[in-house]
Amino acid sequence: MRKYLLHVLIISIIFILTGCVTTQYISKPDHLGQHPETARIILTRTKTFYGSFLLVEFFDNGKPVGKLSNGKKLIWDRPAGTFTLRGSVNSEVFVNMVLNVASGRDYCLTYKFGGICFLEDSEMHFAMDRKAKKEEIKRKKITTQNHKLEDQKSLRAVIHSAEEEKDRLLVVPLKAQKGIDQEEAILLTDILSVEIHRSGKFIILNRDDMKAVLDEKEFELAMGCEDNICLLENVTKLAANKIVAGNIGKLGKKYIISIRMINEDGENEVMASESCACEVDKLDKTIKQISYKFLSYLAGEPTPPARKDEDSTVKSVYKDRYGNEYEYEGSLKDDFPHGHGVATYSTGDKYVGEFKDGYYHGQGTGTMPDGYKYVGEWKDGKRNGQGTNNWFNGDKYVGEWKDNNEVGGWYYWANGTRKWGYRKSNGKWKLRRKKPL
Repeated sequence: MRKYLLHVLIISIIFILTGCVTTQYISKPDHLGQHPETARIILTRTKTFYGSFLLVEFFDNGKPVGKLSNGKKLIWDRPAGTFTLRGSVNSEVFVNMVLNVASGRDYCLTYKFGGICFLEDSEMHFAMDRKAKKEEIKRKKITTQNHKLEDQKSLRAVIHSAEEEKDRLLVVPLKAQKGIDQEEAILLTDILSVEIHRSGKFIILNRDDMKAVLDEKEFELAMGCEDNICLLENVTKLAANKIVAGNIGKLGKKYIISIRMINEDGENEVMASESCACEVDKLDKTIKQISYKFLSYLAGEPTPPARKDEDSTVKSVYKDRYGNEYEYEGSLKDDFPHGHGVATYSTGDKYVGEFKDGYYHGQGTGTMPDGYKYVGEWKDGKRNGQGTNNWFNGDKYVGEWKDNNEVGGWYYWANGTRKWGYRKSNGKWKLRRKKPL
């Protein structure tokens, strides 16, 4: 009897690893080719030891698709639009996703037992004939490479043309006056250059370009100029269309920064100023604010609001940490959102809560028009701490956040099923039935 035990054990292991027979109820496509009127769904179950002997039954909007075994596939065509894909074993739901598909495209999904499905962006058509599939892939690679080369050529031509149309803007180091030294003024000028460059409107030239192009005497004369004409005459080699120059100094307890844009005729085209009753290490924020005001003037936008006290309420336009503009209504400190306020974006996105130094910071609520909602803690403009994320399909996450990433908490599906887990760096979820001890 014992001599047969090894054979029985090997056969059992093979059965577990290969799984049961896959059964498909919906007709399987049996040809390679276009399907312009429908979307093609290709659902693959990865080979895993855990749960390999169980068949997972999948439903498309409640309609049975088939039972999927370990390492097998279900392939079916369906009309374009939104649908719910559900997978269950003995009435226990393991997958519940809402997907939106377009006609004429293939959608490859991967299912790992005990987890959820992940949609992989793919336009590769499924072929029953392996040889035809290889030929199709090879043809697409060649076509894609050719398209990429054409796109790169077009992009280089567009970039070159766009760069030629931009004005060359020379940002001359701010002149240090009383209460600040020239090295600090140069560092603040560098910040000013970066902020103006982000607008994408100019080709920026700075102090390094001046030292590289001008000889020593011309550089010293340019740096010592007190009027616009003198400055223009000594930087002609740089071929700048416009020049930004200015001053920074301290008056009483306030630092005052003033900048001006000089055109080719030596006239002051745009002028802006800001003040800050702060320490010198806080002036970087004032520089960012004056650059925004400066660019707003260039775009013909209204003048930004005058300085308000921290407990005052104003309504104006600011930018978040990602460069997106929003209309802000709330309290300010040093001309930045600080305290309680409301940020409203043109896209319909909205944040209501606490701010600190211009960033979301503290308790707050972020919402989007599609039904997305986050309620919880923020730090430096990012979700950090405890918070709840609600998605439009009814799923939600409740737990810990770090720099906008879910690092440990409960994931709830719309049907009430829940699992403990976190989101990995590749964007996929790692879930388990119980919270780790």
